[in-house]
Amino acid sequence: MTTIALILAYDGTPFAGWQRQEGQTTIQGCLEEALTQIHNAPTEIRAASRTDAGVHAEWQIAAFDTDRPYDPERFKIALNALTPPEITIRHALYAPDGFQPRFQSRGKHYRYWLWQGRYLPPMLVNRAAHVRPLDVENMHTAAQYLI
Repeated sequence: MTTIALILAYDGTPFAGWQRQEGQTTIQGCLEEALTQIHNAPTEIRAASRTDAGVHAEWQIAAFDTDRPYDPERFKIALNALTPPEITIRHALYAPDGFQPRFQSRGKHYRYWLWQGRYLPPMLVNRAAHVRPLDVENMHTAAQYLI
């Protein structure tokens, strides 16, 4: 058995989050459906972290075990062909046997975008919160309590 690690990106807009849920379209569900097609048997995938509905990821790490003697690049190509266009496998590579992304992850980075303009540009829909106006001075004062 070989462990394959994936580095993937996804637009979470059409998904009910990462975690597989009965009757819902999820990132994990789409990946497992694709892996099941590749393996002709149910295949589970594990991730470093779960995301909520509508949340995007740029560098999510996931892993699965396989008995197929395929090069990781072949898994990358196949998964990109079998998953929705909102999911992209950036890299696929061999991982140590039993690799557990959740426990071996070194951290997470979150990015929140706020748009103060009068109109939210179309390319930022589902990417930024449209807020106006922000009282930056008041925000700075309040943030001092968090330091």
